[in-house]
Amino acid sequence: MAPIRAHNKTRTGCMTCRKRKVKCDEASPVCTRCSTRQLECVWSSSPSTSKSTSSPSPPPAPKVSLPNLAITLLDMEIMHHYSTTTCTTLCEDSEAINVWRVVVPHIAFQPDNRYLLHALLAVAATHRHTLNPTYPLPDTYSAVALSHHKLCLDYYPSDTSDSGVPAFLTHLLIGVYGFASSSTSVYAPSKWLTTIRSMSPDLLAQWPQFQDGPTAPLARIMTPQVIDPPVSMTNFPASVSTIHLAGPDIEEVQDIVVSAAYENAVILLKRSWDASFHADYHLLAASTLLTIASDSFMMLLREGRPRALIVFAYYCMMMRRMEKTWWTRKKWSEEVEKIETMLDARWMGWIEKSPLPPEWESDPNLMMWMFRQPLT
Repeated sequence: MAPIRAHNKTRTGCMTCRKRKVKCDEASPVCTRCSTRQLECVWSSSPSTSKSTSSPSPPPAPKVSLPNLAITLLDMEIMHHYSTTTCTTLCEDSEAINVWRVVVPHIAFQPDNRYLLHALLAVAATHRHTLNPTYPLPDTYSAVALSHHKLCLDYYPSDTSDSGVPAFLTHLLIGVYGFASSSTSVYAPSKWLTTIRSMSPDLLAQWPQFQDGPTAPLARIMTPQVIDPPVSMTNFPASVSTIHLAGPDIEEVQDIVVSAAYENAVILLKRSWDASFHADYHLLAASTLLTIASDSFMMLLREGRPRALIVFAYYCMMMRRMEKTWWTRKKWSEEVEKIETMLDARWMGWIEKSPLPPEWESDPNLMMWMFRQPLT
């Protein structure tokens, strides 16, 4: 029997190799064996002291700061739902869908952008809730969505000068969440609406960052250069176009500031109205009036001024036409009826009961498609 070959044991290697009873090459600061096996290389003392005291100490390994995120299995399921389903419902443009599916999550997982991640999960959970409100238990996903929405607002930076792209994306997702989750009238005071209106001025200076780079396809459908639906489809009501110049209580619009507020709101409504005929522009159509209209107009609306209510009634009619999109579904017809009860007889003729093209009214199949699409 051949004699056992003698070998020298090292007592100066790392603690990890000594515990595993393998030879350590004492490479600093991480030995080769630990590096190869991706093990934590632990030393009882600095590895440099086990060799020559004249060799310089290695620089400390850089510390990586990761966000302290409490991600649950349910959150992982919601993230999967977002990447496979929700992202495809936010527009129809294939390049923009790819931004929502790939680019947005990549940005959201950056350590400083946790507010965007929470906004994304809030929207996806809300979408999941609309598909099956009672699974696995009633309101499970809506509760998770609300939790992520609150965390989004908590972590949203007060200074967005260095957060242009993630702040823009968060702004859009908060709008989607607000529309989808709010059961009250959108012109009533609401935290989500106040939040996105307060974000808008700060984000305007950051638009070039959003318009360039990987989010460019999304920026393109948010700011189309020309919105040109067929003339027979637009049918923008003529009466509302001149509401800042005519109508009962004419003395109200003799105030230049008030008249300008109404005129600007009508311009924004017309822009939204045209955009609403394009599936890719639904987010633009839904958000333009509410986020860009002047504070003066929003105040007139909350005061219940007839002209402001009429403008908003047409906004509700436009939103009803976009109910094919899951996050825009509300009882828009009831909103119009409620507005009509708030107006006296002098204003009744200013709201056209059916501002849709005649061919739509006469085609029950088209009307069924427009107003009663199943959830997507």
